[in-house]
Amino acid sequence: MSGILRLEKHRQTQVSNVTLPRMQIVHTVREFGRTGGMEQYVWRLTSELAVNHDVSVFCEKVVGDPPDGVRVIRPTANSKNVQSFSTSVRVWRQGVSQDNVIIHSHQSLCASDVFTFHSTPFGWLDNKKWWKKISPKWWLTHRMYKNAMKSGVFQIIIPVSDILSEQLATLYPFSKKHIGPTIAPGVDFKTPIPRRTSGNAIGFAGREWKRKGLEHLIHIIEAMPDVELVVAGPTPDELQHLVDRVQGRIHVLGWIADMDTFFSKIDVLVHPAIEEAYGMVVAEAMARGIPVVVSDTTGAAQHAKQFGKVVPISASIQAWTNAINEAIFESRKGGNRFLRSWRNVSDEYYGVYKTLTL
Repeated sequence: MSGILRLEKHRQTQVSNVTLPRMQIVHTVREFGRTGGMEQYVWRLTSELAVNHDVSVFCEKVVGDPPDGVRVIRPTANSKNVQSFSTSVRVWRQGVSQDNVIIHSHQSLCASDVFTFHSTPFGWLDNKKWWKKISPKWWLTHRMYKNAMKSGVFQIIIPVSDILSEQLATLYPFSKKHIGPTIAPGVDFKTPIPRRTSGNAIGFAGREWKRKGLEHLIHIIEAMPDVELVVAGPTPDELQHLVDRVQGRIHVLGWIADMDTFFSKIDVLVHPAIEEAYGMVVAEAMARGIPVVVSDTTGAAQHAKQFGKVVPISASIQAWTNAINEAIFESRKGGNRFLRSWRNVSDEYYGVYKTLTL
């Protein structure tokens, strides 16, 4: 830890009827706002932590007003990339007292006490793409991330899914002793979406639609002539070549601010991602009581098993259509909803922080 946390008796708080010491925590992330999966995670986590602790966020950009109780710290100049942002963090740390502070990073390359790993590790699937390894840039980037995972950079590494934990241990076996418990995202409480009594509408959401498997889903839809597809995230122009393949059966909504608009139009969410550290949209669907069908390479599969179907990414089109048809049938009956609050997430992090103060 960057310093021994001194616990002051007058700075204690009540959490779940248990008195806990108040901590000083600084999170580091380039962009602070509810703009993406990682950013949403940081926003909601810091918001919950700030109820009971002194929380600051070191960032270059803030989108929207910060949560109540969260102090924003800005670098003197914006960086061009993650490497230069990590330099800004290091310069800031050298100029301030850290005796009572836990540093929690969400950006790779930023040395910290706790580092939350949010994305698939660099090079994870590149053994199947040998041509990438010809590039000197690939090797430089690989070495940079490998060095960042070495002992001393992060005290505890927190993956956001069990799949991600396994990937980190495989790519960086020397870091196993620093990999802590999986702490998956939470999801805000959602009112269940009323069940549709007719129609067979599949939903897909994600701006990074190639990585999230939309092209594979189009192949599946071609084998399901009675099914419609509703897509949120990408623009119609981006998907025109895919729209032409299933004319009249695909509705592209583009980016939408209110995801309830999207969820109200579908019976099942399908997420056949090639690689996905977690997949917040899967949790959002499950929280609304909507069945999901996801690939086994999606981090949220660890929770989706209870609320839908998990299909191997290499499975046949027939296996996918069978799983989707079963999920559509289940959607008519209703079922349990995924409940995991951000308070649960903040409490789990408190347990991690506490190990650094003992």
